[in-house]
Amino acid sequence: MGWTDWTLTAILISCLINHYFFIILNVAQPIIDFTRLITALISVIFIAYKVVSGYKSKELITIFFKNHPLQLFVSIIACGATVSFFLPLILNLFRFIGETDKLTTALLASTGGVIAVFTLIKTHQKNQNDEQTLDLDRKKYNQQIKDRMEDLKLQEAERLEQKEQFEKNLEAQSEKNKQDHTRQAHAERRSRYTKAVEQLANEKATVRLGGIYTLVGLVDEWLADDALNPEERQKEGQVIINNLCSYIRSPFTLALKAEMFEGGSEPDNYEGDFSKDQAAFREEQDVRRTIFVEMSKRSSTFTMKKGEVIETVPGIWSDFDFDFSRAPIFYPLIGLRIEKGNFYSAKFYSNADFTGAKFTQTAHFSGATFTQTADFSWAFFTQDADFVEAT
Repeated sequence: MGWTDWTLTAILISCLINHYFFIILNVAQPIIDFTRLITALISVIFIAYKVVSGYKSKELITIFFKNHPLQLFVSIIACGATVSFFLPLILNLFRFIGETDKLTTALLASTGGVIAVFTLIKTHQKNQNDEQTLDLDRKKYNQQIKDRMEDLKLQEAERLEQKEQFEKNLEAQSEKNKQDHTRQAHAERRSRYTKAVEQLANEKATVRLGGIYTLVGLVDEWLADDALNPEERQKEGQVIINNLCSYIRSPFTLALKAEMFEGGSEPDNYEGDFSKDQAAFREEQDVRRTIFVEMSKRSSTFTMKKGEVIETVPGIWSDFDFDFSRAPIFYPLIGLRIEKGNFYSAKFYSNADFTGAKFTQTAHFSGATFTQTADFSWAFFTQDADFVEAT
């Protein structure tokens, strides 16, 4: 307490004592009333002074109220109860009041009001604190959501990058595997080609037939190979076609005796084993005609109406070149489709039978030799047929 507090307290005590003696001495009523007025004014001034002092120290009070609310409430209750009990007693003692019940009740009610006000203030502070806490939690939650969204964006970007890289690696690996598979397939195909060409020189007809079917299949495989461009496919296939045509053109000594083998019986003057040679002759006929049959299956087809071609559908081998020039032909070619038939200077032993054959594009028989009859009954030529100098 400062000197002001002590001064006001001393004045109040003096007023109370004076009032007491004025009552006992029966001093005039105006003096008593004046004393009461002065006492009331001093009390009001003292209370106002304490209120102002408390307001100036509101931060300390607020801190104390926040940190020690229970102690503050207990102090208020204790002070209120003490004042409610002793203040009416003191005022009665100094003859300021008569009965003390009403004043005690009023003081207790005021104490309760003060406690209620502090309770409201505390509740308000708690609500503010809760609201601030909630606001902080909300901001923290929003920040967490924002951070999480940023993390998700980064993760998504990273995932997309990884996916793109994975797809690139997968595509590169797939391309590499495809190239490796293509190289292996081409190497295996060329190995089969080499073996099939060797089979064409085998003494057994069945082995030679196997080689022919292998070569025919290889041509189809090259044409269906998407790993190559059309020019490369055509080139690879033409190499095999050239081998097949070369086999057709290869000499066969027994062809000179075709007329004998086509006869019904063995000639009397035949030198050698007629049955064996005849069997070999017929086997070779089948082998060589098989090449023409496989070529026919893959040659152009056409639709005719009233003896004229109205539509031509190219075959898968239609773009190849077929060279049968100077070939010994000692077997029938009945009902076959022949693409680009180049029989220049070919020699036909026994009867040359082309019955029902269909020739696509120009058929070249110039310089060909027919040792016996040549039968082209029901044969059809889509373009020109060249028999210049054929005999």
